[in-house]
Amino acid sequence: MSPTVATAARVDEWRAGGAPPGVVDLDALCRQIDVRHTIAAAYGPDWRRLDPETPADPATVAGVVAVLLTAAEPTGADDPDEGATGDGGRGLKYTNSALKALELAPGVPDEARLRAWALRLLDDRTRTDA
Repeated sequence: MSPTVATAARVDEWRAGGAPPGVVDLDALCRQIDVRHTIAAAYGPDWRRLDPETPADPATVAGVVAVLLTAAEPTGADDPDEGATGDGGRGLKYTNSALKALELAPGVPDEARLRAWALRLLDDRTRTDA
């Protein structure tokens, strides 16, 4: 059984250059945002809901958004099985979830900058003139 996930601590670790988030963690975060419409302060093993559930503070939401957008940046890999970005569409998924996350908490620090970053990624990834 996996240990409890403290969202802020996990995000701080990823952002500080610790072990980068894996696909399992990123997909679990996206699932919380896209399906449950929440980012909690903590989760049980394997990103399961805790009862009672406490919403993450705006700074943690900003950190989650930054982690998702960092993961969404094109890798430059040119793998014919995964498209020009080398991520099989995960970058669009992470960007979409990041934009949704910005709507979950009022007062997200650097919201305008994070939203602009997400919109740039969407533009880069959906551009047809490239």
